[in-house]
Amino acid sequence: MPGPEFNFQTFIDGIASFPYDAPASKQEKVVEAFPQLKVGMDKDSVNTLLGDPDAEFLTYADDNEQDFQGSSWGYYLHRHEAELVDEKHDITVFVYFDANGKLERANLDEPHSVTETYDPAQRYPAVSGDRIRLNIISTILLYSLGLIACALALAGATTRYRGDRHWSTLFEVIGLSIMLASLVLMLVQPYFFTWTGSGLLGWRVVLNLAGIGFALFCTGYMVTARRFAANIVAKNTEP
Repeated sequence: MPGPEFNFQTFIDGIASFPYDAPASKQEKVVEAFPQLKVGMDKDSVNTLLGDPDAEFLTYADDNEQDFQGSSWGYYLHRHEAELVDEKHDITVFVYFDANGKLERANLDEPHSVTETYDPAQRYPAVSGDRIRLNIISTILLYSLGLIACALALAGATTRYRGDRHWSTLFEVIGLSIMLASLVLMLVQPYFFTWTGSGLLGWRVVLNLAGIGFALFCTGYMVTARRFAANIVAKNTEP
């Protein structure tokens, strides 16, 4: 495999002083063309949109450079220092290609901001191997047990609410319903990423939703427990 066509060190050595800013025409071209990038484009198409990169990096599976996995192109619109990456100031565009030279994803990195163009399948890549299959089976079993447990608890809480009609039991029903919905959302999350290509149902949202449901359930359960305890005490103290 030949070396990179665009050498990073050559680019750095060609800069007279830092901080470095790319010519205004290059910055405008790269930023305006970035939203036009599409997963699956070949390198020639990307080059037509963005122009020549400042640097190219090759990725291998091991240090012996035997298993070529892909490459990436870097466009440095602002480089604050020669040696180190400065996340507070640097502005870069990186595009990533697979081993066949097809675009997988692209990042526009600015201070405190990242814009991505990516194939949703990359977030949930295809898996293979006995260990991975075992992990998948274990995950499915755990999710199934969790769903069954929540369904049974929800049925029990609903039955109790029909019996006493108290708001604490209603909290238990609502809390368990939210927790059950969170588990379902977690299961279908990869499909939502594929359909929308966004983080609308990101893991933080699902966990926060589950936390709200758990808090409601605990509140209702504690009030219910105190009610039952108070009833038992009242019965034991009756003459």
